[in-house]
Amino acid sequence: MADTKNALLVMDDGELCQELIALLDDMGYQVTEIDGMSDVREHLVSHKYDVLIMGATLPDLSWKATVNDLRNTTHAARVMMITRTAQDANLRSALRAGGYAVLERPISSTQLSNIIALGRYGMFVLARDQPQ
Repeated sequence: MADTKNALLVMDDGELCQELIALLDDMGYQVTEIDGMSDVREHLVSHKYDVLIMGATLPDLSWKATVNDLRNTTHAARVMMITRTAQDANLRSALRAGGYAVLERPISSTQLSNIIALGRYGMFVLARDQPQ
């Protein structure tokens, strides 16, 4: 029997959250969804997750500081921050730092699987809607 893969999802974008839950479920992940960053550390200390996906526009969330803090203190194999917009200066700095990938929406399980498989810790993902 294969080991269960676990994902922790912390999103403030309900539509994108539901899309990711469905994809992760189809990919065989047991998904835990929590409401905000205040509960993340508690979950990561007490559980092992293969991937943590956070909404990059959560309040008081600095990309570099959050990723570095989580890397040093928790048990998540991969951390990804994901958003549908990259207008904020903090998000643009993450893109300039090279910690990014772009997914076209609607996101497919193959796209998401390929991004997770990269194994980069602290990846920033822009999930952009395809042009009409």
